[in-house]
Amino acid sequence: MPGHVCLDVTVIRHAETDMNAHVPRILQGHLDAGLNEYGKKQAAAVGWRLRKEKFDHIYSSNLQRALQATHHPEVPLSTDERLREKDLGDLTGMAWPTAKRVLKQEDTTFEEHIAGHGGESSTAFEERVVDLYTELVDLHLIRPHREFISRIMPSPLATRSNTSAPKDSDFEWIPGQVMEPPSPTRANLAMEFPTTYVPPTTFNPDQVPLKTRRPMMPARNILVVTHGGWIQEILKHLIEELHFPASCEIQTGFPKTTGVFRFRIIKAWKKDGDYEWEGKITGMNCVAHLAGLSQKVLVASPSANNVGDAPSIAVGASSPLPPQSPVVLRRTEVKKEQPNKNGAVDPAPKEQIRIRSLGW
Repeated sequence: MPGHVCLDVTVIRHAETDMNAHVPRILQGHLDAGLNEYGKKQAAAVGWRLRKEKFDHIYSSNLQRALQATHHPEVPLSTDERLREKDLGDLTGMAWPTAKRVLKQEDTTFEEHIAGHGGESSTAFEERVVDLYTELVDLHLIRPHREFISRIMPSPLATRSNTSAPKDSDFEWIPGQVMEPPSPTRANLAMEFPTTYVPPTTFNPDQVPLKTRRPMMPARNILVVTHGGWIQEILKHLIEELHFPASCEIQTGFPKTTGVFRFRIIKAWKKDGDYEWEGKITGMNCVAHLAGLSQKVLVASPSANNVGDAPSIAVGASSPLPPQSPVVLRRTEVKKEQPNKNGAVDPAPKEQIRIRSLGW
C-alpha cells in the first residue's frame, strides 16, 4: 500500500571499552566503564556518519560508554535507565570462562543464575525494553499524529447546546478522503441548530488542490544510543512479535560496537481511504563508518580469567584520513565467479530469505 514515513528510529550500540576488547570476554552489565582510545575513534566515526541527520530527540543509556557516543549537542538529549544493558547480578565484571565455571558448579543455566543472584530475569528485561519502545512510539508518533489529525479535520459542530444535536462522528472526516458537499439533511440541521452549526458554504472540494486532499504528517526522527543486549531484545520484539519485514540483510550476530540499526513506521493508505501503521527494518549492524579506522592488535594473556588480566592493545599506524573526517571508505575487491569442471559458471547463492510482512 502507498504511504509515507511518519517515524524514523536510528539505534546504535555504544563504542568500545577495555572490557569489550578484553580476551576472554568480560561481562559488563551495569558496570559504568568509559571508552578506550579506539572506542573514542569509533564514537567520532559514527558521529561523522550521522552528522547530517536531523534528529528531533536523542535518547541514551545513562552509562558512560553510551553517553560518550552522542555527537549532536544542538539536539535535545534524554537519558533513561531503561536503555541500560541487562543486569547480570553477581556475574557483572566476571570473565566469561570464570562465569562458566560458576554455572557448571551450580549445575544451572546463565539465565537462571542471574535471576536468582541479584540480576534481571529475561521477562523483566523484555518488559523494560518493550515498555520504553512503546513510550517512544506514543510520544513521537501516536500523539503527534492525533494532534495533526485534530488540526486538519473540519469540525461541523463547534458546541452543543442541545443533547439531541447530532454527534461529531456523524460528520467525521475519514483520513484520506475529501469531504462531500453539504447535503440537504445538513442544511436542515443548520435550520434546526442555528447557533451550533457552522455553515459549510466556504468549502468547495473542487477547489482543493489534489496534493492537499491527503495531508501528510511531518516525519519524526529520533536516535537511541544503547547496548548490545538491549538491541537484541528490541529486534526480537519487532521481528517476532510485531512482524516487521526487513529491507536489508538479516544480521543474527551480536551487535557490533557502534553498529547502526534503523527501522521506520509508515502510514499506509488503504483503498477505502483509511490507513494502518506498517513497520519496516531498514538497517542492521552496519559499521561501514569504521572502514577507515586504524586496526588494533589484541594480545591476550595466557591465563586471562579476570579483569586484571587484560591484554595490551597496540593501535597501528594512523590511516591517511582527511582532517575533516575520521573515516575513509575503502573499496573491496569483488571475486569473479570461477567456472566449474564442466566449464559453466555456478549460479550465485540465493538471497537470504526475507521476513514477510504480516501486518502490525
